[in-house]
Amino acid sequence: TDEPGVALFLRFADCVPIVLYDREHRAIALVHAGWRGTLAGIAAEAVRAMAAALGSQPGRLWAGIGPAIGPCCYEVGQDLAERFVGRFGPHTVSQTPGERPRLDLAAANTIALREVGVEHVMQAALCTACHHDEFFSHRREGGRTGRNAVIIALAP
Repeated sequence: TDEPGVALFLRFADCVPIVLYDREHRAIALVHAGWRGTLAGIAAEAVRAMAAALGSQPGRLWAGIGPAIGPCCYEVGQDLAERFVGRFGPHTVSQTPGERPRLDLAAANTIALREVGVEHVMQAALCTACHHDEFFSHRREGGRTGRNAVIIALAP
């Protein structure tokens, strides 16, 4: 939106919240990127939508990647890990011998944003599963948990 006073709201419990801000056009967007959305290119789609609807130039956007489950805790199956390596490269998956692969959703979304021209990407680098005193985590709590929230708006 580019309308001052309109709030965008997102709830999440391990997925990646992404805030996009265009200072030049005074516009914002909020994206929810779990593993499915990340593979489907939701971050890049949001950048393209801002360009088409609001005239935003990707190189002038600022992207903030909020707290999400980190590569320290996000174990996935081999098939999913291979899909991420194939799409985003080897830096998005880590694996210790004898353990399941671990996925870095923040890194994958950073790559996706940079591929469409977003140069300014900042990561909170906070794992929702590790920081149990600050965040809810769907994985850590077996699906029985609250939700974290992001609310953003342009000042009038």
